Amino acid sequence: MLGRDPALSFSAVCSRSRSRLEAVVSVLALLELMRIGEVSVSQPSAFTEIQVRSHGRKLPDEHDD
Repeated sequence: MLGRDPALSFSAVCSRSRSRLEAVVSVLALLELMRIGEVSVSQPSAFTEIQVRSHGRKLPDEHDD
């Protein structure tokens, strides 16, 4: 997902999931990317959209072989 865009909203990440299980896996993958320093998340103020940003390194696209 972030391979195409340097930033994405958290709701966009979740809205692309086709099932609850896929949404959970996406959130877990996002947490792992945060842990290893590939992405960061920010929220300007309470109740605003959470932004997910890539740290410049191109992540694999879901269609890349």
